[in-house]
Amino acid sequence: MQEVETCLQVDPDHGLALAMYAWLMYATGLRDRDRAESEEEVARVRKAIKAAERSIVLDPSSDAFYALAALNLAVGEFEKARDASKAAAEMEPENKNILWQLCQCYALLGQSEDFARILRRIELLLRRENRPAEGETAREGAAPGSEIQDLMGSFVRRIVDRCLAWQRWKEASLALDSWYAKKRPRNEEDWIFWADVFRLQGERARAAEIASEGLKDFPDSDSLKSFLETAGKKGAGEGGQR
Repeated sequence: MQEVETCLQVDPDHGLALAMYAWLMYATGLRDRDRAESEEEVARVRKAIKAAERSIVLDPSSDAFYALAALNLAVGEFEKARDASKAAAEMEPENKNILWQLCQCYALLGQSEDFARILRRIELLLRRENRPAEGETAREGAAPGSEIQDLMGSFVRRIVDRCLAWQRWKEASLALDSWYAKKRPRNEEDWIFWADVFRLQGERARAAEIASEGLKDFPDSDSLKSFLETAGKKGAGEGGQR
């Protein structure tokens, strides 16, 4: 950070340095990167946003747009974050970190179809990276298809958890339904997570429906059976708290 600040003292309009400054302010200035909590953190983020915006004016780059999106996400400016993240993705359409960020924006805004579309793009990129070239065997350490599917499930849970942290319950439900509309969860944990988001909103019938579907894939699952037993009990864990 000191080197970047020194650079900006010499040249306040150094576009790349401004982008780096904005990112470092975000990366080092928040206790929880998902959300600026204190007034001090919010003020820090607002200052960094101005630096990122200035960087874009002087020297537009995917790094500057990516930093701007992350900063706007941290203060709940989800539409601004989406627009910046889309700009970054246009510059680097195969950058998985940028696409991951864009997925978060779409989920938080309830744009579930776009969320699932970008998430599928990430999955395709992961599969392509792990596909052996013609005539070659699978690379050592490459993730097999099943591991990629498990990874995608963890991605979905992380994004939905971010929606819940902002009390965006409907958006969380839309994201889960959209993703699992075309592919079923691969493990018990993902089935229960999906169902539990609805249970916690008081939608017990929908939660039980999801858990029942999960039991078709995992008929011996004690966890899913136990969930079904408790899901039907009114008031069990409801109220929008995780």
